[in-house]
Amino acid sequence: HEMEVRKNKYEMKTVQPEPKVLWDSSNTSCSKDIVISNKGKVAENKGRDSWKTVPGNVVWEEGSGIHNLYIRIGKLPKSNSSYGICAGIYPHIEGEAVLELKKRNEFKMLRTMKGGGIQLSDDNKGVGVQFSGDGDGSAIADRGYSSGTHSWTIRWERHDNGDPRLGVALGDVSLDDRLGEDGKAWCLDIDREGGYYHVYPSDDGEDSINTRRNDRFKAKVGGTVKMILDCDRGTLTFEVDGKAVGKPNSNEDIEISDDKNCSFSGLKGKVLYPAFSVNGSGEKFSLIHQEHDLPQSVERLQEPLGKSNLGFAFIAGLGSKIHNSKKAKKYVGAKALQSGDLLQMKVDMDERTLEFGCNGTWFGEAFKGFEGSRYKPCVSLYTGASVTMEAEPKGQLRDLPIDCIYLTYLGTAFGVVRQTTGENKKQDGEKLAIPRSFLDTVSHCSPLQSFATAAAV
Repeated sequence: HEMEVRKNKYEMKTVQPEPKVLWDSSNTSCSKDIVISNKGKVAENKGRDSWKTVPGNVVWEEGSGIHNLYIRIGKLPKSNSSYGICAGIYPHIEGEAVLELKKRNEFKMLRTMKGGGIQLSDDNKGVGVQFSGDGDGSAIADRGYSSGTHSWTIRWERHDNGDPRLGVALGDVSLDDRLGEDGKAWCLDIDREGGYYHVYPSDDGEDSINTRRNDRFKAKVGGTVKMILDCDRGTLTFEVDGKAVGKPNSNEDIEISDDKNCSFSGLKGKVLYPAFSVNGSGEKFSLIHQEHDLPQSVERLQEPLGKSNLGFAFIAGLGSKIHNSKKAKKYVGAKALQSGDLLQMKVDMDERTLEFGCNGTWFGEAFKGFEGSRYKPCVSLYTGASVTMEAEPKGQLRDLPIDCIYLTYLGTAFGVVRQTTGENKKQDGEKLAIPRSFLDTVSHCSPLQSFATAAAV
């Protein structure tokens, strides 16, 4: 065996380990701006002033265990946007997942999310809940929406001496007043005399509202009002018994949309909650239907991954996490990443946990208990940003450059290693990763000495 070693019968060659996951080069919906190169390893946003999201070419199934992903941060976004690189997971939407996600998107009304002047017939209930009251008070749903199209319908059970308000609100709207009195809602005020008013935030930056009287219609017992929130277009539309109402006049200071039927526009990018209010004992209405179309596919997202209620992401530029929110949330133990850092992601599809890390150090659990049975790894990039998929680092050399020499371990030839380290944990035939730069420093030694010395270090 020693004679074979002296005759250079050991293997010594350069190997570039391949990542298990690549960027999905078959994705055509964002190919105009996202350029995928180097055999699917590199993704770069070359578009103009926009976010684009590209998925990986795998789907992680429920119960499939732990999956690790390693992404090298490349170019930073041209605008230095803190949200320029966001990595995480997004549901894979097809087949039964479509019905599952529609069901997940349904909202419920909770007694903990209402004011004192409004009453709910049931707690923790969606369709079938009834609203009534004896004074001023508002209630909002337990779920907000920032993507996709969502609609819900109420039926008048009693309409007498009050002016209820129906629409959407921000999550911190006041619940002890009529809806929108604090300037944090967009709704119609259904006038007792048979008309309605637009209620929306004022433009002066204060917590106040504008109201504008518009076309008349008579709310009648048994009649319905349907609210349609299109988050991707940023519009809110009302239909009474199937006919669009509440369209703003051209002389109003409400933003006019290309959709002439909508009551409000300019709502894109906001997380909005279905909201209701009463201001008298003469009103009673029931939630009789809700429907939630799926949000746009992840490849068509025009915002950082994680802002919708489906994505879960790590914001590389901030060292923060984000899910279903306009703002980043603190991620204890995490740090902001720079160009050249190696972002680590660990998804446990058994325990439903998601963890991130950097350069060999894990930050700790970021998300737990996410629903859904199938997820894809994704990254959203702002203009100019790029990332590279890499193979899983091995052993103590995980932080070394990928450009390494890979050598086959030969047990008998490693007496030097045993004497140096006092250990022999390797098996014959196992690959050893040795940085090329280190071998260059010992190039004056014989091949066997270089091999043994490098492996010992």
